[in-house]
Amino acid sequence: MKLISALVFTVGAASGIYWGVERHDAALLQSRLDAARDRQDEIDRRRLEHDRLLRLQPAAGELERLRAEVRRARQDGRSADPQANSRVDSLRPGFWAPASTWRDQGRATPEATLETMLWAASGGNVSALKNVLILAPETRTKAAEMISGLQGASRQQFGSPEDLVAVIVAGSLPLDSAQLVARQQNQDDQAIEYLRLKDSSGITRQVFLSLQKSTDGWKLIVPPSAIEPVAKDQGDPRIP
Repeated sequence: MKLISALVFTVGAASGIYWGVERHDAALLQSRLDAARDRQDEIDRRRLEHDRLLRLQPAAGELERLRAEVRRARQDGRSADPQANSRVDSLRPGFWAPASTWRDQGRATPEATLETMLWAASGGNVSALKNVLILAPETRTKAAEMISGLQGASRQQFGSPEDLVAVIVAGSLPLDSAQLVARQQNQDDQAIEYLRLKDSSGITRQVFLSLQKSTDGWKLIVPPSAIEPVAKDQGDPRIP
């Protein structure tokens, strides 16, 4: 009787071990099946995304048409300067352009004039800066009076109102980085550019600059307000 009980106990224990192993193997198999299913779902998702992107891709003819439009737009924006073909505008809407990227872009477009102005101001190139400026009549008169009020060597530094205004403009611009915001153009030969300027401490200010198209390209119109702070410091009695 004891022998039979021992046999029954041994068989029961063995059966328990067997079912435990079987359940472990089933759980492991289920885990592997779940992982395989997840991988298949990811493959299916990527295939659908690939098919969607293929549908969005333009046909060969449409792609060539878009490329031709880009080439025409670039050609229209180029100046007569033969070096213009190798230039890329640093100033673009929505992007901060650091001073290290500013270049002499000529004056074929309002944006090119702005970058040329910033490039000349940051490098202290008064001669180049003068070439992109137009003085309003009142600005010219005020600058001439400021020069006449200078003494000795200081007066001899400035041969014309343009020289003085160029120095003032160069000294008043934050020259760390710049960003185009928008252009407002009501006439073919006049435009207003909205520009953000940042100084080395990170302080930003937004300005609007008026430009006019002349026979040799776009130029920046300097209003009297641009030199009034300097005139006030000099002691012009008409500046409150």
